[in-house]
Amino acid sequence: MRLFSRPRSRPLGRWMATSFALVALACAQQRPKEKHVPIHLPTSKTLSAPAPGRIGDTNSFPATIVISPDGRYAALLNDGYGNQETLAHQSIAVLDLKINRMFDYPDARLSDEAHQSYFIGLSFSSDGKHLYASVGSITDPSGEKPGDTGNGIAVYKFSDGKVTPERFIPIAPQPMAAGKAIGRELRKTPDHTAIPYPAGIALIAGSGSTPDRLLVANNLSDSVVLLDSASGKILQSFDLSAGDLVPSAFPYTVVATRDGRRAWCSLWNASSVAELDLSNGKVVRSIKLLEPDDPLAPGSHPTAMLLSPNEHILYVALANADRVAAVSTAGGEPLTFFSTNAPTQKYPGSYPSALAQSADGGHLFVADASLDAVAVFDTSQIGSFGGTAQEADRWIAILQALLCGWVVYVAATGMLVEGILLPRQIFLADFLIALLAAIFYLFSLISTAAVLFRGHPLSWPRLFHWVVMLLAVWCGLRWWQMARSKWPDPAPHV
Repeated sequence: MRLFSRPRSRPLGRWMATSFALVALACAQQRPKEKHVPIHLPTSKTLSAPAPGRIGDTNSFPATIVISPDGRYAALLNDGYGNQETLAHQSIAVLDLKINRMFDYPDARLSDEAHQSYFIGLSFSSDGKHLYASVGSITDPSGEKPGDTGNGIAVYKFSDGKVTPERFIPIAPQPMAAGKAIGRELRKTPDHTAIPYPAGIALIAGSGSTPDRLLVANNLSDSVVLLDSASGKILQSFDLSAGDLVPSAFPYTVVATRDGRRAWCSLWNASSVAELDLSNGKVVRSIKLLEPDDPLAPGSHPTAMLLSPNEHILYVALANADRVAAVSTAGGEPLTFFSTNAPTQKYPGSYPSALAQSADGGHLFVADASLDAVAVFDTSQIGSFGGTAQEADRWIAILQALLCGWVVYVAATGMLVEGILLPRQIFLADFLIALLAAIFYLFSLISTAAVLFRGHPLSWPRLFHWVVMLLAVWCGLRWWQMARSKWPDPAPHV
């Protein structure tokens, strides 16, 4: 029997074989690099080919995108002049996010010759079975001619990604306050009324037998209306006109809290946002956002809005200022502004027009229309200590209140104890001042807890601080006087 042994390889041969194997493995695993070729357009813009992600065809001018409650579908409102495939009709397109396919549903009422048009409002119902779209008309505001709808909300049935027209909620010409005048080209309704021209829509979910409500910004009547989605009845109306001429504010869109008690409306031509109390039907305040000093100067043009997941921050896109404002929903003051210009951009003109955010609220995404780009901001620190200068000042104010309150507490405690144990050695006024000081200190603790849980203190900071400091000085002086009376200065050495 013969034994065959494996011949030994030389070290050089073994090293070369190993090297060739590693090179071959690396070449097999390495992905081919995509060559990005810049394409310069005559509009001064540059495209990068191939484009990141997947580009899908849509109808003309998709202005609004909303996500279905189950997260499966994205609906797009196409309010341009249409294209050849839709025979020049506006449409609602549906993107099935599960299979990544787009389906288009043109509306026969919205051709290029129609007397009405989509605007920017689009919303799903709370159960995801309906879509609501804003429709405006200037040529036939009340829909008197055959085939015309007038102004209102188009209601569509939505099932398995398919869109079917169901009904129309008309919005009649809106009454104006006394002393208001209508622009000459818009005097097409009865006297003392204005064309509504619905713009942005916010849905307030119903509960039980209560139907959903629709909050609608009326662009040409400077108003906001709250509608019953089932009956179409106007439940509340808010006058947001900023001058004697209507329209002058041009309400753009609306957002509302989940509980349906508060809402905000961006006023495109007033450089401000109106806060609405939906429970009492009142306008709470107007939040100015980079309003110019000169009334004839171009404004900041607030457009898209977005509430943070905890509803503590309201983000507002300022299209003409290349900024996004972060506004405190508690105090109504701007916390900070984000610049939407590119890092190397020399001249203004990014035109932020749409907002989105991550599920945890840590990142804000801003669509820059003029840059064909999306700006991404880290918003995880907004509203926390040190996140913005305004928030830092607020926390410093609370810490100052606690410090002053602690001085008051030390002085007041001693005075109260002496006032109880030795009532003859303390004046009644001192006792009452000490008691008031202790109450203010407890109130400072409650106010600090309000900051932690509600985002704002319960008191006016300046008045509160002045009172606390005065009480601290009073109690300190009285405590020092009483201490000196009990422990006199030692006798001098002789």
